[in-house]
Amino acid sequence: MKLILVNKNSQISDFEGSKVLNLCINGSIERYFDLDLQNYCSVIELKKSNNFKINYLKKIDNVACNYFQKTKNNKDKCEVVSYRSFSKLAVSDNLIDKFWVAEQIEFFKTEDIVILIDDKDLFNYYQGKRKCIKISYILPYKQFYYFFLFLYNKIKSPFYSNIGSHSNFLLFIGNKFEIKRNINELYDEYFFSKYWRNNLNSLLLLNRGDWNCKVKKSDQIYFKETFISFVDLFDLLVTSLKHFYFPIQILEHDVEDYLLNLNLQIDTKTGSFIDSLSNYYIYNKIKKIIPNENIKIIVPHEGRVYEKIICIIFNTTENKLTGYAHFPVSERILNYYYGQFEEFIYKKFSFYTLSNSNFNYFVNVYNWPIDKVKIGAHLKHKPLSELCVLNKKFHILLLLGNELIQNIRLLKFIELGVKETKFSVLVRLHPSSRGVSIISHLINKFNFTKSTNNSLSEDVALCNLITYGDTGAAIDCLNYDLPLCYIKDDICLSSDRIHDTISGHFIFNLVSDFKKVTPLLINQEITFSFEKITSKYISPINPETFNFD
Repeated sequence: MKLILVNKNSQISDFEGSKVLNLCINGSIERYFDLDLQNYCSVIELKKSNNFKINYLKKIDNVACNYFQKTKNNKDKCEVVSYRSFSKLAVSDNLIDKFWVAEQIEFFKTEDIVILIDDKDLFNYYQGKRKCIKISYILPYKQFYYFFLFLYNKIKSPFYSNIGSHSNFLLFIGNKFEIKRNINELYDEYFFSKYWRNNLNSLLLLNRGDWNCKVKKSDQIYFKETFISFVDLFDLLVTSLKHFYFPIQILEHDVEDYLLNLNLQIDTKTGSFIDSLSNYYIYNKIKKIIPNENIKIIVPHEGRVYEKIICIIFNTTENKLTGYAHFPVSERILNYYYGQFEEFIYKKFSFYTLSNSNFNYFVNVYNWPIDKVKIGAHLKHKPLSELCVLNKKFHILLLLGNELIQNIRLLKFIELGVKETKFSVLVRLHPSSRGVSIISHLINKFNFTKSTNNSLSEDVALCNLITYGDTGAAIDCLNYDLPLCYIKDDICLSSDRIHDTISGHFIFNLVSDFKKVTPLLINQEITFSFEKITSKYISPINPETFNFD
C-alpha cells in the first residue's frame, strides 16, 4: 500500500496507470484535477460495509454516556453536550467520513495499490507524524470573539417585561428571519414560518446568535440575549477557556479514538463549544422566570446541541416540551440516532414530524421509542403553483444542498455529465448554502445559469429533468411528476430523501451511467406519476388547523 496525500499541487502523473483507491473526502478528485479519474487509472472498487457507521455511533454513545454519568448538576451536563462531536453531526463535520476512510485503509492495507487521501489528520496518523499545532490551538481568540459578540448583542437587545406574567402559552424556539431576495426586508422565520403568529397566546424566542435590528419590537418576539446576564457572560468565558485548555479526551487505543479526540479538541478551539454552552445560561434563566406548569415549549428537532440543553434544563419541570422535525430525513443524518446518551436527555421530550416516511425512519432506523414520535403537518410546505411553460428554457434543474463540499461534487458531476452535449443547466441554491462565492464561480465556469428570483415551482416549469443531492426540496418536487435523478454527493452515505424504488426516480453513482440515461429522459416523452407516494412524504394534515397538543 502506498498512501498519497492529494492537494492542489499534486500531479496526476504520480499515479497515472496505477491501481488506485480514491478515498478523498474533503473535495473530489475532479475538483483537484478537473478530470474523470477512471480515464487515467484503474480505479479499485470500494469495500461496502456499515461497520464504520456502527463503530462511529457506538464510540460516541459510550464516551458521551461515561462523561454524562459523572456530572453532578445541569451545568456539568450542558458542558458535556456542548461538544458538537457528541451530537453526531455528520452534516456539520466529516468525522464519520474519516471513520469510513480508516476502515477502507484497513481493508486494503496489505495490497499493492495506491491510496489517495486528502485528509491531513489521517495521513499524519498513518505516516506516524505528530499532530499539526495551529495558532488557534494556543491562543483562544475565537472564545473572546464569541464573548464580545454575545456582549454586543446583549447591549443591543431590546428589553422586555417578565414573560412569567403569561400563562398557558406556547413558547416557540425559532431561528433567524429570512430576507426577501433582492429586497432588504424580513419576511419569514426559518423553522416555524408564520405558524407562531397564528396562536394568539404564543411567543417566539429567536435562538439565533445575531441580533437583527430589522425585527421590530413586539410583544410576541423575544431575543435570547435578553436572558443572559453580564455575570453569566463572564462565567461562560471562564468555563469555555477551561475546556479550551483541558478538553474532554479519551485514552487512545485505535485510529477511531485518535479521530474522536481530535474532534473533541477542535470543538473547543473553533468556538462551537462556547456558542453551544451559552444556551445553558439563557434557558436556565427562562426556566426561573416562567411558570413551572401550563407552558408548552416548542423547539426544532434536528438533534443539535441547544435542543439537548433545553431538554436537560426543563426535564425537571412540569412544562410540556415538544419538538418538530421539519425536514425529510436520510441515511446521512446520523444525529437523529437514539442511543443510551439520548435516553438521559430526552426523558420527557416527544416530537412531531412532517410525514409517514419520516415517522417510519425515526422508529425503524433511528430507533426512537414509538411513543415519542407523532405525525404532524408539514409546516414549511408551501402551495405549489401549477405552471405550464410550452417552451422549456433549460434541460436540467440542479437542486443544491447547504454543504459546500457536497455542492462542489454535484456541480462537477453534472458538468462532466453534460460536457459533450448541448444540455443547459439551471442551478437552484439552497437558502442556507455555504460558500456562495465559490459555488457562483463554478456555475459561471461551467456555463450554467443560477436561479435568482424564481420560486421552486417556476424553476421546475422551465426544465425537463430534476437532479439533486442532499436537499429536502426533492420531496416537494414529487408534486411535479418530472424525472427525479439523485446524484450521490457523499463519499460513504446516501443523502437521498426519497427511500422508495419507484418509476421516475433514478440513482446515479457514476458519471458514465448519467451520460447514458439523461438523453433518453430529456428527449423522450415519458410520463411519470408520483401521486401514490406523495402523501407518504408530505403529510396531508392541514398546517392551518394543526396544533401541538
